[in-house]
Amino acid sequence: MSTQGVDTASQPVPSRQTKGVQGKDPGSALAARIALSALLFQSLLYRLKGMLAVCQLVATLAASLFTGAAIYVSLVEHPARLECGTDLRQLYSDQAIDGER
Repeated sequence: MSTQGVDTASQPVPSRQTKGVQGKDPGSALAARIALSALLFQSLLYRLKGMLAVCQLVATLAASLFTGAAIYVSLVEHPARLECGTDLRQLYSDQAIDGER
C-alpha cells in the first residue's frame, strides 16, 4: 500500500477528550472517581473501626463472665462440696449416671 499523495497533516488527530466524558476533560472524571473511591474507603474504615470496638466489647464481657465463674467455682462452690462429705458426692454421681442412660 503506497502512502504517496496522502497528506497526514490534514487528517484529524484523535484528542484525549474523545475518550473521556463528552465536553469534559477525562482527567477530571478520573479525579472525581478517585475522590469518590477515597470517600467510600474512608466510610468503610469508619464502619470497620466501629465494628472492631463492638467486637472488643463483646470479647471483654465474655472473658469477664468466664473469669467470674471460675473464681466463684474456685472460692465458693468447690470448698462447699468438699465440706458436704461423700453422701452428697454419691448422690450427684448417681444422678449423672442415671441421666446418661
